Order: sequence, then C-alpha cells, then structure tokens
Amino acid sequence: MYSETESLGMGAVLNSRRGGNRERWSGWRLTNLGGGYRLAMEVIELRVIDQAKQLLEWNKEKLNRHAHFEIEELSPIFADEFIVLANGRRYEANHQNYFEFLNQFRSDIEAIEYVVQEYVCMDQTVVMPLVATVERPSGKRDVYEAILLVKFNDRKEIYHWQEVYIQT
Repeated sequence: MYSETESLGMGAVLNSRRGGNRERWSGWRLTNLGGGYRLAMEVIELRVIDQAKQLLEWNKEKLNRHAHFEIEELSPIFADEFIVLANGRRYEANHQNYFEFLNQFRSDIEAIEYVVQEYVCMDQTVVMPLVATVERPSGKRDVYEAILLVKFNDRKEIYHWQEVYIQT
C-alpha cells in the first residue's frame, strides 16, 4: 500500500502495510501522495493535538505557586530559543529567561484551568480558541478568552508561541 523513501519535509508520517498506532507512525515517511497524503496529514494532526493537550496539562501542573519546577523541565517542551508573541508584544525567549518569567507568572496562581473550544491544525501548528480560568491565592478568579497558536519543530519542541487574549 505505502512504501518508504520520500519525505514531505514537515515530519510526514506513514509507511505501513499493516497500519499501526500514532506513535509508530510518527517517524515514518510517505510516498503515495494520493489518499495516503490525507491519512498522513490526519496522523500528523493527531500528534500535534496530543502535544497541545499535553502542553496544557503541563501548564496546569506546573504553573501554580505550589508546583515543584526546574529549568530542565523546559527542554523537552521548548526549543533552546523560541519566540513568544502575547497581545502584540514580541519576546525572544530561551530556557533561562522563560524559566524566570514563568516563576514570576506562577507565583500568584493557585490553579489554572483550560476549556479548549477546538483544535485547528496545519502541518505542525495548532490553533486553540480557549477560555482560561486562573484562580488566585486570594480566591479571586480571572477568566480570559484567548486564541493560542503554537508551532512545533521536527523534534516536537515549541519554537513559536503566540497568544491573543482578553480578560472577561
């Protein structure tokens, strides 16, 4: 059905006569650009959605004042250098300065919850319209409506984080 040899240059994934699970497909290549291309893109989208869901779970676990958080925990998630765009402001980030930012950010957070309305994928990019609810130590709850765009590199690390949000 599909054979190995050609890559689409975006982490394309497929090369199985027997099928398989997403994890097995994640490093495979695609040659049949007919119906197989669509299936491969669906597999990529599932992987990207899984990464986005894991990112939000990690945020819920680590972005609160009680969590144990080490700088090394950023390495599997974020590229060594990456871009953060937040409401039109651009930041050149690396593990050190982002770790410092996150520690300051989480110092006033008791808990954070996300309700994602939808996951929209293009290649290794996911867009998530969502509502984030932040519970403060004082008991106050801040609610934000946001659109989050995250781009992953071939190593499944974030190299571009872009968000637009308003407090409601």
